[in-house]
Parts: sequence; structure tokens; C-alpha cells
Amino acid sequence: MANLLDFKKIAKYFPAPIRKAWGAFIDAIIYAGPGFTDEPTGFPNRTDSAISFDDGNRKFTIEPVSDSFLYLFKGELITVSEAVEVVIGDPTGLYHIYFDEDGALVSVSGAVSPFDLIRDNVYVANIYWDAPNSKSVIQGDERHGLMPWQSHWLQHHYNGGALYGGDGLTFHDIHTDEDGSSDAHVQFAAAGGNFADEDIYHVIQGRPLAGFTIPIIAKTGSSPTWFTVAENDAPIVLDSGVPQYNYWNGASWVQQGVTSTKYFLAHIIATNDWRASHGFISIQGENQYDSKNAARLGATVEMKAFEIENLPIADGLPLGTFIVEYKSSYTNTYSSRFVSTDLGDDYVSWLYWSPNEPTVLMASMRMSTQSILTGTATLTGAGWHTVFDESPGTGLTVNIVRKTSIATTDVEFRVTLDGVEFLSDTVSLLGGPQVILGVSADSQYPLPLFANYSILIEARHAGGPASPEIQAFGMSYA
Repeated sequence: MANLLDFKKIAKYFPAPIRKAWGAFIDAIIYAGPGFTDEPTGFPNRTDSAISFDDGNRKFTIEPVSDSFLYLFKGELITVSEAVEVVIGDPTGLYHIYFDEDGALVSVSGAVSPFDLIRDNVYVANIYWDAPNSKSVIQGDERHGLMPWQSHWLQHHYNGGALYGGDGLTFHDIHTDEDGSSDAHVQFAAAGGNFADEDIYHVIQGRPLAGFTIPIIAKTGSSPTWFTVAENDAPIVLDSGVPQYNYWNGASWVQQGVTSTKYFLAHIIATNDWRASHGFISIQGENQYDSKNAARLGATVEMKAFEIENLPIADGLPLGTFIVEYKSSYTNTYSSRFVSTDLGDDYVSWLYWSPNEPTVLMASMRMSTQSILTGTATLTGAGWHTVFDESPGTGLTVNIVRKTSIATTDVEFRVTLDGVEFLSDTVSLLGGPQVILGVSADSQYPLPLFANYSILIEARHAGGPASPEIQAFGMSYA
């Protein structure tokens, strides 16, 4: 291992409580010899270097705050005593910036192997560039600490961002179900908090209700790219006074006016952007809805879609979704108002707190059990069979299980909420009774809690031994 004794020199850059442990750790590596670890790579801290990006010339700079800054590459301690710059390309897309094995600062775009970023280089930052508007959408800080590349890769691809400690990054001063006469009826304040991007703890500044502008990003084009469509004091885009949503017209993503009396969504995300003005951003909603309940369902559907799309944010944390009602008769700037969720909350929260665990993506739930509802169907013939058809007045979770011990294959099921198909799939049911979808940990398809929805579950047999019996059971919550 290269220069392991030099590792002790960087202990002075660490907080006092871990300096002794750091020295002991290095001694353990030295005495254990090669193979103990895969030589850590990264920055011992983010305080001795400063990063910046200039939209005017597309130039990224990392420079010492004082005389120099340090980073490690595969166990080698490297000192940088002057500013280092790189200019990213002009085409729209996400650009990754890193120090290569020769110490050069490099910018690459497009599909990038995680090994290029994490194993074979020192990742520094990423920039999502919007060429038509000559503007960066996201400026992400990636100056991670010292760890083997395997640990960094695992955290980057599987853990992502999390709320760290306390009850920060929540929204307050929200006025839901008002008459749309004031701009405050579509605005919110936000509490500051610590957003953990793996081992980097971004301190997101709180935002007051007055003067809180938020960037709103959206997709455009047939092979969509992202751009900042607006920065407003409400998470709403206007065109000629009409709120817009991000609409796929069959050929391209475009801005589309919301129809009066319809509902639409505003998704709020915490980011690893080092600019204080971009700690919170809004992703524009992608549909309009006939009812508040349909919009609540849409919040889950849209957010799940964002999880698998090529977002311009390499590391972000979903915080919440606002349901917005547009009426041309409302007299505020946006002709809109926030409306409460089906559970009576001010917004759909994607945060779930645990005293010792980081945040996970999860809708809020009410846990007092009120009643249990069941339904059963024997799948004979080729048509659809109703397993469960209920319209509870309160929150509902549902599990579907195969009841009989007959092993079968190719059972197709579909779930419809308020007349909108929520999901459908074909599954193989082998072995003993098992959960197909629901809220249990071993469910193949997690189904969130909804309130005041009509829920229809149907199934049909597409092959294998005849007549399997399917059962659904639901728990209705107060």
C-alpha cells in the first residue's frame, strides 16, 4: 500500500473524537499488510477546498480555501496548492467531474461506468447542463470521504440520500383548503435539516414563507432532457396566467395548461446541490386529475416513476408532494390552492422517521385498526373474476394471497382504484399460500395505504392446474 504512514498526517483534519480511532485504524492496516482494505479514495474533508461553476463559460473550479487541499487516490495522499479547472461540454446532459489517476481534472458525460467514477478516479462533482437555456440545472457536490471503492459504490447505488437526525426538511405555514384568494394558499415554508448523501452531510437551509423562491424542473423533447422551467415563490409554472403540467403528448414532453377545476401535483426534493438556493427543488407534476383522491394516487404513481427515470439529480431525497387545485375563479396569482390529502394532511410526506435509522421513501400512515374486509374468488374459466370490491370510507391496506395449496402458474391480477388501473401483472403461485401484493414485508408488490377510494381487485387464470383459489383481505384504518 502506498504511503500508508502519511495517512496519520490527515488526522488533524478530522473532528477530535475520531482522531485517536483514525490513528489506530491506520496502525491496524499497516500491521495487517496488503489485502486488509482496497486503499481508500476520497477527500478527508470538504472544508479545505471550495468548488464553483460558472454558467457563463461552463467552467468548473476546485481550489484551496487557504494554502492547499488534500485528497487520496488508492491510498496515496495528494496535495493540491492551486486552483484546478475544467470546462464541461455544451450538449445538454449530466456531466461527471473527477480527478483521474494522473491528477488531471476530467469531465465526461453520457453513460459512465461506476468503476470509472468510483474505483479508478476521485469523484468531485456533477453538473446537469441545459444547453438551450445555457444554464446548469443541478450542481452536485460529490467530495466524499475516505472509504474503499466497494463501500462507496454500494452506498451510492443502493442507499442514496437520507434525512439525518431530527425532524428537519419538513414543511410548515401551509394553508390548505382555503379560498384561493391569497398567494399564501399555494406557498410553504421549509425547516432546515441535514441531508445525508452517503457520508456527506449537506446542511439544507430553512426557507421562510415570504420570499422563498424554488426552482421547478421539467422534461422536454422526445428523448427527454431536463431544464429549469421557472423559479417562482410557489411550486407552480404559469403560462398566460394558467398553471402548467409536464405532459407527454405521444411524441414529446411539453408544457400543457391545466383545465379549470382539475388537480395537479408539485413534488419537492432535497438535493446535493451546493448552492443554497437549490437545496430544495420542485419537479413539475406530469398529469392532471379529476379528483383529489385521483391526485393522491397520482402522487405515488408519479413519484415511483421518478425513481426509475434518468433524473438530473445524482443524489436526492424525496420530501413531499402537494396536491394543487386550479380554478380560473380563484383570485391569487396562480388561480390555485393547496388541498389536503385523503388523510387530511397538508401534503403527501415521503419521510418516515426512526430514532436510529435514516429516512426511507414511505407514505404517511394511520395505524389504528378499524375493521377487516375479505374477498375470495375461484378462478374458473378464462374471464376476470372479482376478488375484492370495496369502497371504505377510511384508509385501506390490502393483501392478496393464494389461499389453496394447489400450485399453479400464470395467474394474472389487476388493481383498480377509483376507476384508474393502479397495477397489473402475471405471477406464478407455487408452494404454500403466499402474499402477492400488500403491505407485508414479503409482498411482491407493496400497496400503499389509501383513504376514501373504491378499490377493485380482479384475477384470472391463464395456465397451469385449473381453479386456484385467490383471497384478498384488507384492513381499514380510522
